[in-house]
Amino acid sequence: MPQSKEEIVRYVNDWIARMKQRKQAGASDASAFAEVTLEEEVQAPVEASSAEPVFPPDPQERALRERFREMRRLSHGQWFAGNPYSSRLQTELFYKQAKLMADMEDDYEGQALFSMYFPDYQSMGYEQLRTYFTWRSKVRRGVVEKTSFSYVFVYLYELINHIGVRDCEEGFRRLMALWEAYRPFEPKLDQYLSEWIGDYYVVNNFSRPFEALLLEYPLLQSFYPTGEKAGEDAFARYYEPFVPDFCRKTNFWTEETRPALHGCFNAVMEAVERQLSTVGLTFEDLLFVECKGHPWRPFHSALYHVDFAKTPAGKTVVLPAGGIYCFDGERWNLQLNRLSRASGREMLRYVARRIEQFYRKATGFRYSIKVNREKLASPELARFPGGDEGFFTCVDAAIAAYYRASNRKTVTVDPQKLEQIRARAQLTQEKLLAIPQEPEEAAPCAMANSSSDGSKAKAHEEASPALLGASTQPPGEAGPWERFAAALSAEESAALRLLLRGASGAELAGYARQRHIMLEVLWDGINDKAVDTVEDTILESAGVPQVFPDYQDELESVMFK
Repeated sequence: MPQSKEEIVRYVNDWIARMKQRKQAGASDASAFAEVTLEEEVQAPVEASSAEPVFPPDPQERALRERFREMRRLSHGQWFAGNPYSSRLQTELFYKQAKLMADMEDDYEGQALFSMYFPDYQSMGYEQLRTYFTWRSKVRRGVVEKTSFSYVFVYLYELINHIGVRDCEEGFRRLMALWEAYRPFEPKLDQYLSEWIGDYYVVNNFSRPFEALLLEYPLLQSFYPTGEKAGEDAFARYYEPFVPDFCRKTNFWTEETRPALHGCFNAVMEAVERQLSTVGLTFEDLLFVECKGHPWRPFHSALYHVDFAKTPAGKTVVLPAGGIYCFDGERWNLQLNRLSRASGREMLRYVARRIEQFYRKATGFRYSIKVNREKLASPELARFPGGDEGFFTCVDAAIAAYYRASNRKTVTVDPQKLEQIRARAQLTQEKLLAIPQEPEEAAPCAMANSSSDGSKAKAHEEASPALLGASTQPPGEAGPWERFAAALSAEESAALRLLLRGASGAELAGYARQRHIMLEVLWDGINDKAVDTVEDTILESAGVPQVFPDYQDELESVMFK
């Protein structure tokens, strides 16, 4: 049996180590075992014997053991309390000890193994602590070596608790650096860090949007989609799914026109987002309905010391395909499933139709369309800077700006050839100046003024997207819709009434066969007369025919008198 205090301590620690090895395999309370140490005692000096010299202990080891004892003293009154060991107590102790050991460095040559669930310092022995801090010292210098997986978790716990980092930006970089360097050793790291990275972004105050981090770290793109407001056409890919399908099924949406329409939609929504940001809003605020969600706890599978003191009430964070995280001052809430407002979808529908209207006009397409802004009765427009007029102006300006930029031609001139052109032009000018000129007759002032005014009017008409499809009706004359109804043949009128009553495609095809008319010819004839009278097509004739919703009311009023 051991006799001295040192022998007793070694005996107890050996026994604890054996018990820990048994418990760590499957029991959750294995961490309740810890190394036993002796406090220093003041002893009377012992006279040295010439037969048995006294060797003083190694100063470095003595200092390390004292540092570890100081760390363990933080558990007094808590670690061995009578209450069962809880996650909250373990987290609080880990956080205190981590702050104390934040600057600890070591160069231990040994390799003590360590394995447990929710690992911490208190459960490590002397050799394990030295192994861990030596490994951490190398990681901080950029050298990542394979070690016991539990040591890796202890380091990750430190980072998410801001131990050893200046701010969250540095903490994020260190998390990503360890993830990228250590995942070849342990692929299971993905399932933890793919979640913790998102949690880390939510609870901290970053100066950049999460989408910017996705572009900077390709590894994240395997776990977070980049389709949501990330990349060059981010806004189009994010908001286009909320545009009604029929807007993209017209005969103008082809493989040739799609890139321009898609790019213009992205540019418009980007401009809309910029305008809304001036009043602290995003288009998501106008599109989605708010919901309460459910309570959410960050880093639920880690030792994380919650500190809400730095989190302002009302903070909201949106992660790609990860929902909306809201802090109410006491806890976080997570909203996963968001409902879109019908009024918000109508705003997107207006944008898509307005873009198509402009490009039909700009490309000289056979059929033009009209977009009635008065039918956009969205209460969300009141939240836009400048109200509804501000929204319409923003959309039109963005369409025109994108069209000009995308059609701008770049001319590259060789400087040497340019100099030759200038020399020839100078020579030609000298020859012309040597020829006597006869006086020219002055152009009539009235003609010059008329031409000038006409050019200005034409240029203004072509440059202004607001002039697309506007028409006036003199008093006392039949309106355009009445003229349209009068221009239809008997077959066209009957077919259009069937369509307005909700007839199926088979019923319409049967009617066309009875009249010995091809259905496509019938719809083209109706659209041609619509263009001549109301200056717009009214039917989508690709596939199953349907009436554009913009003109449903007008058609019913004139076709069912």
